[in-house]
Amino acid sequence: MRIGLHALDAALAIAREGELCSMRASIVGTNLQQAGNLGVEAARYFRRLPHAASTQHWRNLGNDALADSALQWVSAELRSRSAELRASSLDDTLIMEVAVPSGMPSSAVTRLLMAAQAESLPIAGFHDASALAVAAAGVRGTTLVIELGLHHLSVSRVAMLADEARVLEVDTREGCGLLALHEAWLQLASETMVLQRRFDPLHEGDSEQRLYDALIETLPTLVDHGVATLRLETAAGPCEVSIAKEQFVQRAAVVTRELSAILRGLRSAGQPINVLVRDDDFLLPGIAVALDELRHCSVRVISGGLVARAVSLQSNELSRGPVALRRQISMTAPLEQPTDYQPQPDLARHAIPPSHVFHAGTALPIAGSRSFEIGRSPDNAGLVISPAARGVSRRHCTLRSIDGELYVIDHSRYGTWLNDERVAGCAQVFAGDRLRIGDPGLEFELISVGVGDGPSSG
Repeated sequence: MRIGLHALDAALAIAREGELCSMRASIVGTNLQQAGNLGVEAARYFRRLPHAASTQHWRNLGNDALADSALQWVSAELRSRSAELRASSLDDTLIMEVAVPSGMPSSAVTRLLMAAQAESLPIAGFHDASALAVAAAGVRGTTLVIELGLHHLSVSRVAMLADEARVLEVDTREGCGLLALHEAWLQLASETMVLQRRFDPLHEGDSEQRLYDALIETLPTLVDHGVATLRLETAAGPCEVSIAKEQFVQRAAVVTRELSAILRGLRSAGQPINVLVRDDDFLLPGIAVALDELRHCSVRVISGGLVARAVSLQSNELSRGPVALRRQISMTAPLEQPTDYQPQPDLARHAIPPSHVFHAGTALPIAGSRSFEIGRSPDNAGLVISPAARGVSRRHCTLRSIDGELYVIDHSRYGTWLNDERVAGCAQVFAGDRLRIGDPGLEFELISVGVGDGPSSG
């Protein structure tokens, strides 16, 4: 029996012949023989007994200092999950195809192979999960694939060329994954209870765990109702508070700021691009808001089990030698039609062309001149930058009106950034946008000033 494993710790998924069998967070307890020591059930006590559970073993496979311990946890988890599959099938022989995160180091892949072989789970092939997601969803062009793990956030830039998905670049940030979001929201819930009910649920492990459980259970209600109601039974009676979705979105900035920075860094300013995100991640408070800030992006939402389903349909011959890791993926037909989500930006902000460049307390007019140049020694009217400024060219960039719309054109060898995205050639600009040049950086705000108005970003 050939099965597919998506080795994403926040949603470790197993599929068989294109059908999802299971998907749950990779939180493992010390005794896998007892009920409640795997996945969601293990999460119900890992705050009471933090040393009796592991959430980092998949990430630690790539850490030489922690690899031996991580290997034991991963082996135990594979043993438990393969036992579930064998119990539900007449075929006792399992062959695995594994989808691994784009940023997983080769040492971790090697150790995963060792763990699987030790549990009599021969691996026929490794596959890049981001490339597989793009191929399985049939998304054309260039796509940024978001991966939210328990302890990390990663985005891969994938190109679909000639029906083959290929990973071009990966950016990963540690310490800002799903558990960081949960921790931020747990602190929010605790502070609210202290302020409104004078009860501190974090004063001991049992009430902290119960609050965490209640938080995870009520998060889905935010989508439909916009408010989460948390209730704890205490010695003094029930303690109940309601928290608005906007408060969750604000606290999610610990992760969404990093997400926005990665997405902006992986594309050129104004470049139309796809963004692919799992449905469970997309529904988390703050994620859609972060994607709304991106201009010219087509957001596609896929099911959480798509990668596992897709990798279970891959077919490689078992090899006695090294097992290949495929970074380029092709599929005969998409497995799933993703759901399109159109971000809803502030239309007023993006519809108004700027009239001035605001810098150092002064608004310099753009209107009335066809070209407004910025640099150490611009040829035409514009903004002169001090020769002492590092990373600024003589004629660095130009703001130019073309058919009634304003564009920034980069002439420099150092680069021009629009809203923290590097300008590749030229990009359209609007009131409220920010330009940055030089090292460490000079920033200019593009504003719209009407008759009798003061400086405004629209």
